Amino acid sequence: MDVRHPQLIDDLSTGRSLIHALHNDSLNGAQGRLRGQPDDCDLAAVNDLEAVAEWLARKQVAKSPVTVRAYRREAERLFRWCWLQRKKALSDLNDADFSAYRAFLLDPQPKRDWVYPRRVRRSHPNWRIFQGPMSQANAAYTFTILNELFNWLSSKGYLRRNPIAMDSELRKKPEKNHSPTRFALPDSVWDAVVRTIESLPKETSKQIMAYERLRYIFTLAYLMDFRLGDLANNTMGAFEPFSYRGKTHWSWCGIGKGGRIDRVPANTEAMEAVARYRRAIGCESVQPQPGDQVGMVMSISGNKALGADRIYRLVSKTFESTYDSEVAQGDLSPLSSHDLEILKKASTHWLRHTAITRQLEAGIPVQTVQKIARHKDLKTTGEYNTAEFAKIHEQSQKHRLRWIVS
Repeated sequence: MDVRHPQLIDDLSTGRSLIHALHNDSLNGAQGRLRGQPDDCDLAAVNDLEAVAEWLARKQVAKSPVTVRAYRREAERLFRWCWLQRKKALSDLNDADFSAYRAFLLDPQPKRDWVYPRRVRRSHPNWRIFQGPMSQANAAYTFTILNELFNWLSSKGYLRRNPIAMDSELRKKPEKNHSPTRFALPDSVWDAVVRTIESLPKETSKQIMAYERLRYIFTLAYLMDFRLGDLANNTMGAFEPFSYRGKTHWSWCGIGKGGRIDRVPANTEAMEAVARYRRAIGCESVQPQPGDQVGMVMSISGNKALGADRIYRLVSKTFESTYDSEVAQGDLSPLSSHDLEILKKASTHWLRHTAITRQLEAGIPVQTVQKIARHKDLKTTGEYNTAEFAKIHEQSQKHRLRWIVS
């Protein structure tokens, strides 16, 4: 087997139960039903795994690390399902298989083999490829990625055709039936999270570093509407000073969603948080310098920047710890049962939803928040505007019912 991208192939074939598929021609796609003619194929790949690894390698050049990770995850999920559940090669899958796969995404069964509700390291014995059933919207996103993959494989002659191209229903997104403010943390939950962070031990230098890092992550995510990729894919050199009317201000100019360069303001409180964190990790200057190579979030040892997975786990662990702490308090906890359910579901992106919602509630114009949040469409930002809807709700109170009983 000509392994041109061994790391990507290792990622896709993790687990002893999958190793046999690499050497089984009925599963690895060497003789797949949809395979094109060898003379017409532009790829060096001899099986499905190598072909998908080639696709992912091309994506690494054009897409952001966060996007590539999402593509790799969906490819791995499909491989695991078609090998372990369907007992087929990827290049053998047909229309009925993909309809079955969509149903599987919405309810992965048997649950013990596919689902573990918390995000843990791959080396953890409870690790599973899913954390729960997918929503209709996430399943549609999965098939958008898979459609892109199969289009590419067919365009390169590896496959004769794209088996899901004609079924647009697989990629159809459901109409939104909720506001994004549903994912904003209530003040009571935010206060509980702050209590959890502030209660961290601060006796040793490592404990202090861990506390300062977590405080910094939550502060920046809240104040600057950061996505996970913003923290994982940039250095502090993205912070740039600029002068206006004799005063120095700061902006953040970094790699954002889709690999585009974004520029957003960094207010005074955000830069104070940056200075505090840089002081904690021992930077020579508390202010970022041009070309600064210090990562946005650093390891405790200070020798490397943290990736998206590690940052995600830090935030998730904080939500989990907050939940455990509040549950342990019983009736003494100020949180409602609804608040506790929010803590069980919250992730890094909830911090962004919270930030956008609170900015609008603070009276910042929606057009300004759109620029800070980097939304392409003003309508997207407007969906967070609970203050505006509250005004509509208040006006609706003028319409009253007079029920006259004779």
